[in-house]
Amino acid sequence: MVDEKVEMDGVISLEGPILESIFGTYLLLKNYSVIPRNESYGIEHDALVLDFDDKYIIYECTGQENITPEKLDDFYERTITLHERLKKMENKEIKKAIFISAVNDDSWNEKSKNAKLDIEKNLKKVNINFEVLGGLQLIKELLKSGALGIRVDFNRIYLCGLDDLGIRYDPNEKLFKLKNLEMINNDLYKFRKTQYSFFPSHYWELHYHQEIKGALEEEYKLKGEPLSIWTYPYYEGLKWKGLNDFIMLEREFLESLDHFILKVEDNIIFSVRSSRKHDYYRLNMFFVDEILDKKKTQSILGKAVRIVNSLKPEYNINEEKIFVNIFSTSEIWTSGGWNQVNYALPETFKQDIIGIDIKRGNDIIIDLLNHNILGFKFKQKNQLTLSSDNIETIKLKDLQN
Repeated sequence: MVDEKVEMDGVISLEGPILESIFGTYLLLKNYSVIPRNESYGIEHDALVLDFDDKYIIYECTGQENITPEKLDDFYERTITLHERLKKMENKEIKKAIFISAVNDDSWNEKSKNAKLDIEKNLKKVNINFEVLGGLQLIKELLKSGALGIRVDFNRIYLCGLDDLGIRYDPNEKLFKLKNLEMINNDLYKFRKTQYSFFPSHYWELHYHQEIKGALEEEYKLKGEPLSIWTYPYYEGLKWKGLNDFIMLEREFLESLDHFILKVEDNIIFSVRSSRKHDYYRLNMFFVDEILDKKKTQSILGKAVRIVNSLKPEYNINEEKIFVNIFSTSEIWTSGGWNQVNYALPETFKQDIIGIDIKRGNDIIIDLLNHNILGFKFKQKNQLTLSSDNIETIKLKDLQN
């Protein structure tokens, strides 16, 4: 186990259209009958559900840095107004109002906590139950459903679009996998009928990111919800602080696979895994470069052979060949760089190296998540990160319960 806490640099944040889209899709995955619009009878709602008893549930989603009494008061007013209009127009009523807050506890001050209690009492008078779903419990729910996903772009980690291939928790296999959202594949038409299908794709070009960023920032400013963090690709996202943190967690990963660590030096870990008949030696090499091109991988291959030749006499390795693992935090390799380590090795190199395996970007994060080494944690307020901390961090074991 790593005693020192490792936490990613940067932040990701669930707010504005990102949160609304992910939470709305979460409701669809739960088979709720979601109203495919965000306004009814002139009243805005982030999500509106017609439940099995023919009564409505209204949701307000916020990921603002601070939860204000004004935000809660606005939700209260819209809930009451829509409740009365639904009774008049449809002879139906709202039975529950749920405030969705993708923030940590420190985003709530005494005034907002008191406002929450007052609203709960006032709504109870008209037979509407008021609930708050937020913090780590909300993140856990979104992760378990598969709606909340991340993916690596270059060597940074971002939230991924609902229709994108991303790192998502698979509730059937109870593991993180690189996959598409199953609901999207199985019922694309149902998804596209809702406003939640507007979430920008991971593959949008930078120009379109800038366009949607400007439009949404203006719209949410008018709603009194200025977006404090922008976490689509090309903006903040998460990033490894440095090579040492990366190696520290990968060492824990290798040890979880019963590797005995023989040597740690610079950007390499030399390990051995033993069976009854053989010892399997591995040279593990780690890189945090944004792009790995042909020049870089030529250097990696040359260094691997040089180090193997020095390790064999140091550890009295005679007949056994050594396998090389290359771990790259980045998803992006040039074709020349990729070819360099995926072609057949020169015959001279085959005398010492049995083969080369590569793990990159998304594969790295999936392994660390699936071995309970990394998890999701609030840094503060509405700032999410990936962390090795075991305190107030959602890890795989928490989702499997």
